[in-house]
Amino acid sequence: MEVKDLGARIKTLRDGIESIELAKDAGIDPSVLSLIEDGKRPAKVGEIAKIAESLGISPLAILEPDSLLARLPVAARSTTDALDKEMNVRLVALAELHHLLFCASIKPTISISDLPDIEELEWLDQSKKFANWAKDNLKYSNGDDRFSNLVVSIENNLGIDIVVEPYDDALGSAITDKEFPLILINSQQPKNRALFTLAHELGHILFGDGRTMMVHRNLEGKDPVERRANAFAAELLMPEREIKKMLKAEETDLMRFAKLMAHFSVSWESLIYRLHNLRIINSAGRDHLRTVGFAGIIRSVDDSELVKKLELQRSYPELHFPKQLSERLKLGYVSGIVSVNPLAGILHRDSNELLEELETEPIAEEYITEALNPLADSVEESQDEVYAGEAV
Repeated sequence: MEVKDLGARIKTLRDGIESIELAKDAGIDPSVLSLIEDGKRPAKVGEIAKIAESLGISPLAILEPDSLLARLPVAARSTTDALDKEMNVRLVALAELHHLLFCASIKPTISISDLPDIEELEWLDQSKKFANWAKDNLKYSNGDDRFSNLVVSIENNLGIDIVVEPYDDALGSAITDKEFPLILINSQQPKNRALFTLAHELGHILFGDGRTMMVHRNLEGKDPVERRANAFAAELLMPEREIKKMLKAEETDLMRFAKLMAHFSVSWESLIYRLHNLRIINSAGRDHLRTVGFAGIIRSVDDSELVKKLELQRSYPELHFPKQLSERLKLGYVSGIVSVNPLAGILHRDSNELLEELETEPIAEEYITEALNPLADSVEESQDEVYAGEAV
């Protein structure tokens, strides 16, 4: 990249941040940063790294403006809270690993296609249409652990990687770019809450919400984008038709609500807001049920098995590591593209122990085929063309 282009790139990326503020945060003399941005002085490697760290982006976002990493910055900088930045740093690190493998033609297999046309619809109808598409394509059953089942289904059927690991505060986040869609869920929240967070983040990816990278401390519908993601998650997890069918049962209100909560594996808050949005209860009823709370529901249920199921849904999810990215990193290790350390970091494993396993553990054969196909898709070449490259 030319010196003047690099300087202009840095100036573009710090949009909204004063030059002197960035220089101070990066530990660079303001006059030096000014010279770099004006294209009058080349930036040193260490300076680029410091500038990138201050902006909450990868250095490759500066050096490779057409890459996925270059599409992440605005979202990374928009979060000012230190607790949320922890997730931002993790997402950028995962995206960097993806980029390294992507450049070596070890690409993910994404199965998000034939999405319905929603351009002429209002946001609520858009959410319903996409939820119906997701139901048809995910093909998963509720089971005893609906959260884990949905994680596996999203990864297997849509090719979207999912990470579940502990964080101090934020509920979840996502990379919504179709090159490398990924969902990150905080494991420090009950499964029934994590389930809605997971569906909410999936909605952002399917809609292709334009901020590329999003971090959520809460799921409040403060803008149309968040409201649409919430409506999508609600319809996917608690279909209107199924709710109304179950409500026909002749039981006390609280027992009916408890059964709905157990059936859908959702939190009490998610359920009562869904009932309110469907006009099944009014705002006064919603507020009353909120005061009843989960503890009040448990006290009112005279069914030990139902109580056990409800309490189990409030346990915390197990750690989960991104399926495709892990397999791609294994292939990258075997191919000599990456060391074992990035894979160990992804899996929270000891590098030496993992190295021993990799010597004997085969990589998924079907994934190797998918990953290497791009390398074999070139037009037929003559022997002269094949051997025209430099020997190594």
